[in-house]
Amino acid sequence: MVHPTKTAATSAITTDAFRDSEKKILPGACDLRDELADRLVLFQREARENHLQSPTRRMALHVSCLAQDGQVSVSDLSDLVRLLTINAFKYRSERLRAYVGEIDRERNEATLRTLFQDLACQDGKTVSFDAFKARVEREVFGIVITAHPTFTVSQDLTCAEATLAAGRGVDGVPLSSADLDALVRTIAEKPHGTPDQIGLDDEQRFALMAIGNIHKALRRIYAVVFDVARDLYPDQWQTLTPRLLTVASWVGYDLDGRADIRWSDSLSMRMDVERLALEGYLHSLADIGGAEVAPAQAMLQTALDNLAADMERLKLNPDNADEVGAFSRTLSASLEHRLVNIAQVTDMLTNAINGGAAKTAELAVLRAEMANFGLAFAHTHMRINATQLTNAVRHDIDITTSPEDPANRRRYLVEISALLDKVQPVKINFGTMMNERATAKRVFMLVAKFLKYVDAAEPVRFLIAECNTPFTVLTALYFAKLFGVADKIDISPLFETGVALDQGHEIIAELLKNPTYVDYVKTRGRICMQTGFSDAGRYIGQVPASLAIERIRIKLAKSMQKSGVDGVDLLIFDTHGESIGRGAHPLSFADRLDYTYPPHARACFKNAGIHVKQEVSFQGGDGYVYFSHPDLAFATVCRLIEHALSEPKNTGSLDVFYEDTDYSLDYFMTVKGFNERLMENANYAATLNLFGTNLLYPTGSRKVKRQHEGGAQVDLEHPSQVRAIPHNAILQQLGYFSNTISGHGKAMAKDLDRFVEIFQLSDRCRRFTAMVAFARHLSNLDALHGYVSLFDPAIWLRRAAIEPNAKRAEQMQTLANMLRHSSRHEKVNRVYRIFLNDTLYLDQGLKAVGADQMLPELVDECYPDLLLLHAVRIALIHEMFLIVARLPKFSDRYDTSSDDLVNELLNLDVEHALGVLRQAFPVSGVPADAKAFGEESTYRTGDERGYEKEHRELFEPLEQLYDLTRRISIAVAHMSGAVG
Repeated sequence: MVHPTKTAATSAITTDAFRDSEKKILPGACDLRDELADRLVLFQREARENHLQSPTRRMALHVSCLAQDGQVSVSDLSDLVRLLTINAFKYRSERLRAYVGEIDRERNEATLRTLFQDLACQDGKTVSFDAFKARVEREVFGIVITAHPTFTVSQDLTCAEATLAAGRGVDGVPLSSADLDALVRTIAEKPHGTPDQIGLDDEQRFALMAIGNIHKALRRIYAVVFDVARDLYPDQWQTLTPRLLTVASWVGYDLDGRADIRWSDSLSMRMDVERLALEGYLHSLADIGGAEVAPAQAMLQTALDNLAADMERLKLNPDNADEVGAFSRTLSASLEHRLVNIAQVTDMLTNAINGGAAKTAELAVLRAEMANFGLAFAHTHMRINATQLTNAVRHDIDITTSPEDPANRRRYLVEISALLDKVQPVKINFGTMMNERATAKRVFMLVAKFLKYVDAAEPVRFLIAECNTPFTVLTALYFAKLFGVADKIDISPLFETGVALDQGHEIIAELLKNPTYVDYVKTRGRICMQTGFSDAGRYIGQVPASLAIERIRIKLAKSMQKSGVDGVDLLIFDTHGESIGRGAHPLSFADRLDYTYPPHARACFKNAGIHVKQEVSFQGGDGYVYFSHPDLAFATVCRLIEHALSEPKNTGSLDVFYEDTDYSLDYFMTVKGFNERLMENANYAATLNLFGTNLLYPTGSRKVKRQHEGGAQVDLEHPSQVRAIPHNAILQQLGYFSNTISGHGKAMAKDLDRFVEIFQLSDRCRRFTAMVAFARHLSNLDALHGYVSLFDPAIWLRRAAIEPNAKRAEQMQTLANMLRHSSRHEKVNRVYRIFLNDTLYLDQGLKAVGADQMLPELVDECYPDLLLLHAVRIALIHEMFLIVARLPKFSDRYDTSSDDLVNELLNLDVEHALGVLRQAFPVSGVPADAKAFGEESTYRTGDERGYEKEHRELFEPLEQLYDLTRRISIAVAHMSGAVG
């Protein structure tokens, strides 16, 4: 339920204590920050009396003047940015703590104990052991660890954020003043972003750290289950194998839109996941001790030793037949004595438990962990996209158009069904996989090798991005059968495009008419699907995407009930997507989960008698932070379990949003239409390209643009060609969360009185309105206009007219002449006017329902610093642009022209431009060798003398200022909640 009134954050660290630590490190920056904050208040007061006044631009000009007059140096501004980043980091940690809720370990265990006791009770009586067993041994929730470019800060700083939020060390001891000082110093000194590219191995290490803490949390949960069961069922409790929550990962297995992950990389990462599982099991057995577990220890240790040798041999060239052949022969020879099923070990633990081992409870917990995870630290999610599957099946079916083509759609379905009817499994080896060029086929082959050589019992999820037709799912099933893995693989279409959001339930319904597919899901016992909030959220807006996905759920409950597939569960994996950062809803975990999977949809499935397992993604460092401290991880897992085991509220007859379908549909279509028109507006593409992703540090191993099968990049000409996360990150850095708030002003204004009525009577409406209100609070149109105005030649000319420094005034005139030939300002200003008009309506609607009262008080804490960050960055870009106006011209002999270089720099593509400039103007010359030319020369050309002055006065300051602008981006991301 959305908070009805503002609530204060329960911060583990007081603001005064934190500020004292800051002053010890950055005393001058603290004074400068306070001075600028006071000046900002003055500018804001003046702006209330003069609608032409811009507080952000005034502050940017003020900072520029301070720098020009020598009152602040670049070093001073760097310290100021450090301080504001520390403050933003503290704010982010406070939001994290408030978001997760109760973190105390003992209190969370007590809550779980009550929850499981209630699970064992019905109508005031204790249920049978079999009934309790069925409830706790069923999977009800899943965590999926995903990656992508969402690693805003390093693993060390993410752990520091989690520690600050928890208010205690990893040992559970509360932080002392000395601990806090050390933590603040770490936060201040470590870079909050880096120009270095983040690699897949970095992401894997980070992911495995998070998964390790999830395992610790699950062991505590299992221990509570056994503790409750031992009291209620003293003669049977030890036979339980609780499941409840699963953990999976797609790090290293996600091949959607990228061609840089080789089959050997994925296999190596899967073996690394097995290694951690084996090491964890051995560590637990060592703690338990006793002769009873010695056989299990010996078996696991042998498996670990063999695995280490396999991983060493896997350091090969995956395209070298001799090396791959040697590796393959060794694996094949080991199969007879290879451990590929954890049941051999769990049987040993069962014997020890039944034999009266000393630490029965600890053994039961370990057995549950082994049974749930097998030979994997986390379950495996493979992912490709629909196009890759279509390309792979072209040799088997005469595909001449898109599988969605209405003229051929039916024929394609008939032909793929015919293939399914007659498919026979084939045998493959590593040579087959090495020579296969089609990614989709190679992935199925890789799954076959996982099952054969790593874990024969582990279910593998097969996710298909951009799935718009049943043909794609049936194609995946065909390859699963062809390569003999259909009995262990769960095919999961991802519904995220406009077509899929409209027809997702129909796609599943049509699949359920295919006998082969029905047999397949009955064998697996589940239908799987994935919903994507990321791409959907930018195509049609975050709230319409959520409503469209909910509509799929509600209609799917009806179609599954009619289909006759009794006893088949439904698994829905939500990748959440961005709103105000990664995580679907910014207020709390309760709001996050109810926003993603609304109570009304939950009630629909319950009424239809369909068991739903909900899975959600925790993506990159912005998602892993919840699992970067043991107590925080336990608290997070507790929130997920509490939600999954709670009874859904049947809101259909009480929530007017579902009853007044005319109004809710009109609201949906208005917001959806607004965002669709915006996406097709060429001026919106120009807005995103104002600086593009050049304000951002690299935040992941995956490219910001999609890759073709061969690795070629797609040109950035339309918003849809930029991935969802960088798209949303660009909006965040420009100061306006368009993907969350655009269109709502128009929708509210259509019938404001009715909107107020719906808001008051609808839990669903209040929840998404709270998200919109939060995004509006962090959005600042004045800041956006400040960035737009950077490209207005008239403003530069007006500024030159009052500039007392003649040289600086001349640079402003030069810059204005550079900008007057571009239409960039006019294009982006048109989009600014669209946003401004819609926001006026939005502010009226939010004020009418008192939406600000739903936000926690802590949202106000970051606002002055957020405005300062935008203003300081605009001031820095001012100075960078004036340096651009001073750059020397050069001939077009460096694969680019001077004009192209200027355009790059005005787009802040500084790294590439500086590379060209340093090549064109070397810092030190190389004089001609007199001996080589047979005579002496006392004259030195420009290239021979070198360009040390240009480097010192132009190139180095440009690089320094650019780094500061990107450091500010990290602070803005902290306040927004994530990079996207």
